[in-house]
Amino acid sequence: MELCIDFGGSEIKLGAVDNGAPVRTAVVPVGDGDLEAAAAAARDLVEGLSPGAVGIAVPGVVDRAAGR
Repeated sequence: MELCIDFGGSEIKLGAVDNGAPVRTAVVPVGDGDLEAAAAAARDLVEGLSPGAVGIAVPGVVDRAAGR
């Protein structure tokens, strides 16, 4: 079981996936407090599940060394 999070320009999509098949999904509109709303949606999504991995998709390039 994996938790997948896609941060898009207009919404944040979340999914719990097991062997490539979606088990649960959620969509959070982007706006004020969107990270808090996404975190709450992710907690609700995996309640009672045991994801072994998390995948996150973001627009652009992630530079870990620069912290952005």
